[in-house]
Amino acid sequence: MGIEHVPYGSWQEFKASVIQDLFEDDIFRPGRFVFRGMGSDNWPLVTSFDRQFDKLPALQRVQLWERMVHSFSDLARRAGVDGSTLQDEPRLLALGQHYGLPTRLLDWTESPYVASFFAFRRALTELVAEPGRVAVWALDTSAPIWSRAYGVELYKPEDAGQNERLRRQGGTFTHSRTTHTTLEDYVDTMQPAQPVLWKFTVAVHEAAAALADLDAMGINAQALFPDLTGVTEAAALHVLVELFRDRVRPR
Repeated sequence: MGIEHVPYGSWQEFKASVIQDLFEDDIFRPGRFVFRGMGSDNWPLVTSFDRQFDKLPALQRVQLWERMVHSFSDLARRAGVDGSTLQDEPRLLALGQHYGLPTRLLDWTESPYVASFFAFRRALTELVAEPGRVAVWALDTSAPIWSRAYGVELYKPEDAGQNERLRRQGGTFTHSRTTHTTLEDYVDTMQPAQPVLWKFTVAVHEAAAALADLDAMGINAQALFPDLTGVTEAAALHVLVELFRDRVRPR
């Protein structure tokens, strides 16, 4: 019951229905849900750390994570990271993740359309084969299972304004401390009475239409990535969209 799967027949159906499916009065409320885009509906909600060390037994993996956090915190202190960041573990880990540290954080955004951009972008960059489907996950932030006491908590940086990329993308994180490898496993174990995760899927072949539509909304690489990062991302994505159109164009 904790995870609900909703397949959509098209990008237009997703746009027309996703808000209605989540909000009974059809009115979007920022922060009520957070969203994560995945390039394939076969990919689990797994953090970079758990994906990298998933072959380890659960207890050993968690112990390794605790040692990594301690090591990173110590080295960050020596490198001159400010004390307020060092005392805020999720904030410290978000900093580490930004610079490539494998963590037990997952990135989420407050916008289903930003999440959709990342889903289709990832599908193109990974050349996900048709007839594949992208996934846009929605997480109910009001559900009591998202709690440090239970093992997975939500974290929204208070100083997101100082991180331009995080601010542009409406960034929020889930922070896992459990022995579970994936968020789905955690939810299944908790057995909530109502859905706390929704998995909305759309066919990969909708990518060109979706990305053009999102661009018209002002949701594109240059809007979401600061400085020249956005320019390089936009250039690469433009080429990938053209390649994708060539692949799906009738012969």
